[in-house]
Amino acid sequence: MRPHALSIAILLSIHHAHASETEEIISLPLIQVNAEQLTLVDNVVKVENRNADNKTLGDALKHISGVQSSAFGPNAGAPVIRSLSGNRVQILEDGASIYGMNAISGDISIPFDPLFSQTITVNKSSDSVRYGGNAIGGSVNIDTGLIDMDMSDKNANLEVVAKKGWNDFNAKGFKLNLNNQHNFSTNFLFSTQDISSYKIPGNSKASVCNTALFPVSGGTNTALADACQKEARVQQVYNTASQPYIDQFMTENPDWADGTFSFYTDQPTSVWSGKNYINPENPDYVPDTPKYTQNKINRDVTPDYKNKLGNSYFENQHYAIGSTYLFDRGYIGISADSKKSEYGVPGFSLENKSFQAHYDDGLPVGVKTDQRKYTLQSQLNFESPFLNQIQFNTNKLINTSSEYLGAEIANRYKFDTQQAELLLKHQPMKLLSGFIGLNYVDRKVKGQGELRYLPDLNTQTQAIFIKEKLDFNWLELDAGYRTERVEHKVQDSDFKTSRNSPNVELKDRKFNLDSFNVGSYLKFNDLIGRKITLFGFGKSAGN
Repeated sequence: MRPHALSIAILLSIHHAHASETEEIISLPLIQVNAEQLTLVDNVVKVENRNADNKTLGDALKHISGVQSSAFGPNAGAPVIRSLSGNRVQILEDGASIYGMNAISGDISIPFDPLFSQTITVNKSSDSVRYGGNAIGGSVNIDTGLIDMDMSDKNANLEVVAKKGWNDFNAKGFKLNLNNQHNFSTNFLFSTQDISSYKIPGNSKASVCNTALFPVSGGTNTALADACQKEARVQQVYNTASQPYIDQFMTENPDWADGTFSFYTDQPTSVWSGKNYINPENPDYVPDTPKYTQNKINRDVTPDYKNKLGNSYFENQHYAIGSTYLFDRGYIGISADSKKSEYGVPGFSLENKSFQAHYDDGLPVGVKTDQRKYTLQSQLNFESPFLNQIQFNTNKLINTSSEYLGAEIANRYKFDTQQAELLLKHQPMKLLSGFIGLNYVDRKVKGQGELRYLPDLNTQTQAIFIKEKLDFNWLELDAGYRTERVEHKVQDSDFKTSRNSPNVELKDRKFNLDSFNVGSYLKFNDLIGRKITLFGFGKSAGN
């Protein structure tokens, strides 16, 4: 905080006009205003999440410069940082990865509480030294606020949210904090959001889905038909009224016919196998009509709803509890939370129906996610410059994501992850600070369903990383390095690779990953600076 003097020299006053030889002088008091200094270091942005209108994590962050939302329909939106998304952007909750199918499949939502998540920190630069290869495009860390790092100034605090949405979520929930104003603090949390469907003007499919499928130049706009989920094609239909006679031989020998046109002819007689046939007149004959007409097939594979976005329902529930023991040199906290959601993916059906099939029984795509997380988080502070803080965090994350066709499971994947991290922070001198860390992840992936596309897999990762920073106030220099060992083990299951898959035989893999960064930040003033960072990534050959 910096004090700035603000002089106010504008005085508006109304006086009655009168003659006076003296002029009254009014002196205004000096007003002091404190303004918080902005910081641009490290491209890190921290935002308060206090907007009940946010539906997804992508919605909560899309207003940040350089960040967009992938928006796979209204119910699934992930952050895209400078065009990088998926498993290139590490999504964390309370500092721990919540990696699951949400990093692989765009229609799987990231578990997120839009009502009570405290803050969201976005690093728009590569964060691979800190969080590994899944953060080459940056990282997003959600602070749930379940574990308190400081004692509240009140022994009880209740937050209640109730929102009735028109064409938007209905939302309600509460967060209750109870503490003894000394060393124990506990949070209880419940929230829910739901909507049956979104109302829209007109039809759920754009008008071009009907008006532009068949160009004037002929043929079919197949790309548009696929986007609109339409069966669209031009069918050449023989006109039985175009020829004046019926072929008598074909009438007597229909097995010889090669289509409807074979039964008609322009000739009153015909010769087959040396025998003459007299062809009767075609009673439906109309002179000067074309032999073929075009039948333009335009049918909806998925329904085109009027004034409603079909299959756009959404339900979300979050239950959580967190308790913290605070002491003079730090804290230790535990939390447990459960997030469940169920929603539809508008306009999509995964069924591969053939042309001219019955589409009335088309099955819409639905998604169900269930995340359960158990966390232990601790911090111990020291006065020693060579070790001024120790953080130890561990959690167990069970993330299950399922895609449905109607009521039937298309595929389901369960990510069972255990992870632990030890972080040692130090500041041996005023200008130099940094940390050294160890990280361990054990992840088991199991799938089921006829349309599953990933094998069962066990993955173990061990990593060590270090990062240091020199701060001269006007100039910052930083460097970091991370090395990790990754081991994938394919598990026995009934999974079969696709016919054209390059991986005919699935094999275990082991390899090392190395990441480093060297950067500098030159500050010209409080608002303008220049940051230059060099990143590097490497992979050692394994087996």
